[in-house]
Amino acid sequence: MCTSKLEQIASRAKYRLNIINVDIENHNERMRRNYEHFFRWYADNLYMLHIRKNYYTQLMLTNMGDVEEMRLYLKEKIAIFTTELLEGELQKRSNNPMTNVALLVELKAKQVLRQEFAELLKVLES
Repeated sequence: MCTSKLEQIASRAKYRLNIINVDIENHNERMRRNYEHFFRWYADNLYMLHIRKNYYTQLMLTNMGDVEEMRLYLKEKIAIFTTELLEGELQKRSNNPMTNVALLVELKAKQVLRQEFAELLKVLES
């Protein structure tokens, strides 16, 4: 039964990663067609997708054969995201305004990841 839960986690993570990769490719195509329009309307979405992709890639590299290791990994990530969202700064100390925009988009991505990882954790704990 534990193996099937880990298989569910792997399957859901692969599914999300595939969707993210398709979305990234679609955004890249849109960016190639008209960069200025893309930058104004979609750059934050692409950055958020890349952040999520990195976390899902890390998740897939975690030991998918050990339920307890996966549970601890998900709990740790959820705790880190929660702390960063509740206690983290909303601006970096930078003169570059894009650095602050990037931080806000990263926090938005972590909100989504926190929710998604919590759903994965429920699969393990059910």
